This record gives sequence, C-alpha cells and structure tokens, in this order.
Amino acid sequence: MNNLFNDLSDKIKKIKSFNDFDPLKLSILEDINKLKQRDTEKDFQLKKYLKDKNIINSLLVKTSSDLHKIAKESSMHANELDILLNTILAFVFFKDPAYCYVLAVEDNLIDQIVN
Repeated sequence: MNNLFNDLSDKIKKIKSFNDFDPLKLSILEDINKLKQRDTEKDFQLKKYLKDKNIINSLLVKTSSDLHKIAKESSMHANELDILLNTILAFVFFKDPAYCYVLAVEDNLIDQIVN
C-alpha cells in the first residue's frame, strides 16, 4: 500500500502545469480506485474480525459463568458431605487410591473425595 501512495505522490509532484496533468490523469485515477478497493477490502476484514471477536467474547463470558456456577455447586456439595459425615452416628470409610480404608471424618478427606 505504501508503494501505491508513493507512486501517486510522485505522479502528483511531476505535475507542474495543466498540460502535465492530462497524460497522468488516468494513471492517477487508477491508483485512487485501487486505494478505494483496498480500503473497502480492509473495511470488510475489520467488520469480519469484529464479529469474530464478539462471538469469541460471548463464548468466553458464557464459559466463565458456567465455571463459576460449577465451582459454587461443588463447594455446596462438599459442605453437604461434610455436614452429613459429621452428623452420622456410624463410622464411614472410603478407600484411598492405594485401596486402604480411611475414616471419612479425617481432615481434608471430604475435599479429596469431591476433587
């Protein structure tokens, strides 16, 4: 695009009188039309990129709100399990990853089960 501006600028600098303008007139008009076409293309690309940006932004907002909702639900579920295990009269055991029995009321076990 810079080359086109430079060419157009050089052509305009060559014009010293009306007689100089006449032979360059068509060439200058062609360059101006090329600039208009490129401007139209860039405008179209900009509009497309703005639409794409808006779509991605709306998806990110939806995804982040879903993540906040899931985190809140997970926290509530962990609290419910904690209350249940602390109020139950019987001992509750879980198997850990090594398949050993672990008493459910031990610290941080609820968090490990939920996570």
